[in-house]
Amino acid sequence: MIPVVVIFAYLAVIALIGSIAYRRGRNNTEDFFLASRSIGSLVFFLSLFATNMTAFAILGSSGQAYRRGIGIYGMMASSSCFVIPLTIFFIGTRLWALGKKFGHQTQVSFFRDRWECNHIGTVIFVLSAAMLVPYMIISIMGGGTVLAGISVNFACLSGQLPSVELFRDAEAVLSTVADAGDIDGPLLSLGGSCCLQCLAGFVPRFRTEIRSGGGPLYGYDFVSAAPLEGLKRVDPILSATVLESFFKPPAPPGAAGLDAFGHVPDTTLPHEPAWHALIALGRRDCEPQGLRPLLEGAYIAGMTSDVGMLITPRELRPGEAVEFALDYDALVRAVTSPFVSQRFVSRTVGGASPTGGAQPTGGASPTSGALSTDDTPSAAHADPEEAP
Repeated sequence: MIPVVVIFAYLAVIALIGSIAYRRGRNNTEDFFLASRSIGSLVFFLSLFATNMTAFAILGSSGQAYRRGIGIYGMMASSSCFVIPLTIFFIGTRLWALGKKFGHQTQVSFFRDRWECNHIGTVIFVLSAAMLVPYMIISIMGGGTVLAGISVNFACLSGQLPSVELFRDAEAVLSTVADAGDIDGPLLSLGGSCCLQCLAGFVPRFRTEIRSGGGPLYGYDFVSAAPLEGLKRVDPILSATVLESFFKPPAPPGAAGLDAFGHVPDTTLPHEPAWHALIALGRRDCEPQGLRPLLEGAYIAGMTSDVGMLITPRELRPGEAVEFALDYDALVRAVTSPFVSQRFVSRTVGGASPTGGAQPTGGASPTSGALSTDDTPSAAHADPEEAP
């Protein structure tokens, strides 16, 4: 109700000002377009301010700052504080003087008189209209843009656990910032599968959605370390191809430094002779700490950018596939890597309903599932598999 009252009060004030101006005005185009050239400094300043404070500047600069950084505001400030005032001072004042002397009311009339050519005025009119219409459309569209809602991302960064009390706090914040004129009402977006465990007894005040993350994919909530009711625990499986496998002695003793990336090496090399399998899977493809070999007795010794070293209890053949269970961190890295492609299929695990997997794009593949690296002579893929 309050927005309606404000709008009608604004329209009433505008109508009053218009009626007063109509009674005091003159019946000619100069008065209509230029207020008989009687606009003072304050009204002129306010007119310039209103011209710049449009959706193009307010929403456009905010969106650009989101994409490019806060330096956009410095660019906008320099334009408003220097470019526009200097243009008015050095060019605008001279045009104003010439317009008053020769009776020019628009840019078209000035250029027609200056170049003594009617056709140039037509060209300028078309160009001005072509530039003005998109600007006006953007302003109208911006006037209809409202704050749709807010999002809350529990646990992702700090491990903050959700609760009904925190849901209510988010609703209180939303009620103070959301636009009451949105016909569908504001939206509260709650993030994280951990929110699913706290919905009992929560009756939303606003439209509410849950961004579930990896919980439904795994059937497990990693934040609270608890299974999701009604879902079966299923871990994606990453399959990588063996490039070579040799029985090697332990690394010779000696001083150790940083690795090729300038970090402290994160390796676990055996102290006794063991089978070392080089696999076509590196740090660019996944997160090594999030991999668990399904080959009993095997473990990852370390990884470079494009290959990994797997310590195995037996010899592996080149071209043989080795499988790893992925945690959510490793899965996100794998599916977002530019070196990994995937093709999704369906399968049934232990009599359960079909779940999504990914099929490798080339080479020998398991029954379902995978992510495949594009620039190595082998394939790595992910397959849904029940975790032990």
